[in-house]
Amino acid sequence: MNYQLENDRTILENRLVDAQQEINVLRELCRTLMQKRQIEEKVAEKLSIQSLNDKDEKAEQKTAKQEDESKTTMSTQQRDAGIAGPSKSELSEEGQREKGQSSQSSIVEPLRIEIQEGTMKEPTHTDIKRKLPIGQKDGKAMADQSKRPKMPKESKRAIPEWKPMTRRELLTMKRPATFATPEYRLSRRLPGPQNGQPFKYPKGLAFIGNRLAVCNSDNNMVQIINQDDMCESVLGTFDGQFPKPFRPINVAVSKHKHYFIIDDGNLQIVVCDETKTIIKLIDLRLLGADSPTGIALQNGFILVTDQKVSKLMKLTRDGKCVGQYKEGFPHSVAVNSNDVILVTDNATSRIKCFDSSLNLLHQYCTPGNDNGQLLYPRGIDVDEQNNVFICDWNNHRAVKFKPGGEWQCTLFQIRCPEYIAVADDGRVAVAGETHCIEIYVPSE
Repeated sequence: MNYQLENDRTILENRLVDAQQEINVLRELCRTLMQKRQIEEKVAEKLSIQSLNDKDEKAEQKTAKQEDESKTTMSTQQRDAGIAGPSKSELSEEGQREKGQSSQSSIVEPLRIEIQEGTMKEPTHTDIKRKLPIGQKDGKAMADQSKRPKMPKESKRAIPEWKPMTRRELLTMKRPATFATPEYRLSRRLPGPQNGQPFKYPKGLAFIGNRLAVCNSDNNMVQIINQDDMCESVLGTFDGQFPKPFRPINVAVSKHKHYFIIDDGNLQIVVCDETKTIIKLIDLRLLGADSPTGIALQNGFILVTDQKVSKLMKLTRDGKCVGQYKEGFPHSVAVNSNDVILVTDNATSRIKCFDSSLNLLHQYCTPGNDNGQLLYPRGIDVDEQNNVFICDWNNHRAVKFKPGGEWQCTLFQIRCPEYIAVADDGRVAVAGETHCIEIYVPSE
């Protein structure tokens, strides 16, 4: 009963961590939307000012046209009546005199109150805004009135551009609707073996020839499944041998078919064979581990990643640490035929390559959702040609890189892929967010 309660507590803690990560993502999304809204408001304000200038210009042109028409009509009527109108010199002198009075009144007394027939008339809002003569209604300004200076029209290029996005802001980027044409097709989806326990939060995977080892994490076992989806063996009935329930997270298999299983419930590595005989127990707590997630084998050594303590460790078969690299958030590890160690780093969304002494050789990829970019990479594996297969977790896809780190293709899309394994015949197995394993084969 205590084991079950402890197991449930661990599951709830993991889900709480996931929920906290989702909350952080939503906060970043809200902040980005607020910045976008502020920019849109600034652009709308500039457009409204430009529209107001255009309206003023049209109104002034209309007023001037109406005055010209009225003068033309008046002169025509005077000519028909035989009345001589004022000479050009008189009109010019009168216009200059009125212009001087108008400019003086607009500068010295812009807000004076005009007294007409014993009543006080205040200037309206429109009068003040458009600087028309006091008491004059909109659209009846004098032709010689000085025009209000207009604001320069803003060009479309003056709209502020987005600043370079940080790594956190990349999480809120709109993902492409579709990626490149998938190079692999879904062969089948396994909710569990036909003759065994169904999967419940499956984790690490490893191919042994044509068979597949699956860490059925929340069911406390590792299942060996053949090509007919039948369970041939179950590793994990270690009743009473460990203080806490056995909870497998990842698995690696040696050439002698010895299984190296990360037991997250007891923070240890269980080394056993298919007869469930325990060969070795390696206590990872003595090495400072907290939440190991990745494991691989290299020339008799064990490679373990722990992203919670930012460690890549190299252990002997006896559990002695002979080297470590402490940086970033390493999640999974794989080794190619040239003994190059490849690690997915969640901190930088990059793939780091090490030699046998854990010296950093080079790294590739950048954070993003385009070809050649990753967001929170998780599982990793290599095939016989040293091609690299990666779970691009936050972009919901599995991708393939060439041995030198060049982008090759998007294999397929899958929601939140976490662990991946490649068989000798080209099959690819992926464990994602669902309670099943998806098997993909190359498209014809």
